[in-house]
Amino acid sequence: MMDQRFDRDYQAARATFHDSIDHFIRDAMASFRALDAIQFAAPWQQKAARRCDPARPGLTWR
Repeated sequence: MMDQRFDRDYQAARATFHDSIDHFIRDAMASFRALDAIQFAAPWQQKAARRCDPARPGLTWR
């Protein structure tokens, strides 16, 4: 009887522990993705979406 109760409590605690580890890893990866986006998608490295067309005279925008 005590062994069954111990095993049930142990399995429940183990499942909770693994869920918390999964949650921690998910949050850590989201943080790393945000830092990666900040570092490698800098606005000064992106090309402008609207540029002047050199083939057309005047202020014609694409």
